[in-house]
Amino acid sequence: MSKMKKIKIGFVGAGWMGGVQMQRICERNDAEIVALFEKNADRGKEVLKNLKLSENILVSDFNEIIQNKNIDTVWLVSPNSFHGPQSIAAMQAGKHVFCEKPSATKFNDFCRQIELEKANPNLKTFVDYILYFDSLEQRLRKMVADGEFGKITQIQ
Repeated sequence: MSKMKKIKIGFVGAGWMGGVQMQRICERNDAEIVALFEKNADRGKEVLKNLKLSENILVSDFNEIIQNKNIDTVWLVSPNSFHGPQSIAAMQAGKHVFCEKPSATKFNDFCRQIELEKANPNLKTFVDYILYFDSLEQRLRKMVADGEFGKITQIQ
């Protein structure tokens, strides 16, 4: 029987939410954090220590994440204003992207993300939203898909 390949993750952002998500990843057998980019090196080292991960995976430049050929997925829990540019750079580097909400804070970045997603159907992208799997949210998504609201041109 062949051994399942672990998803190699380049993680960005070790604040409170990042630390929580890193903990959940560390509990899995199918994923591994192989790099962490955190501007606050002391915080990054502390989170890595608490998770029993090596300090050696802490990198000082986001480009070290997207240029690392061993990384499959970039996991973004950085400040909101970085989500668009970082996810675009990751997709351009051929990386899958998991991003905390919002996916972008500038409309042009959002449009570029969609262009890259359409041009690279092999890449998986996901924006984290705590209520994504909530039954009411699922019902609303179905209503939109079924055209119950007509043509939607804007959502806030």
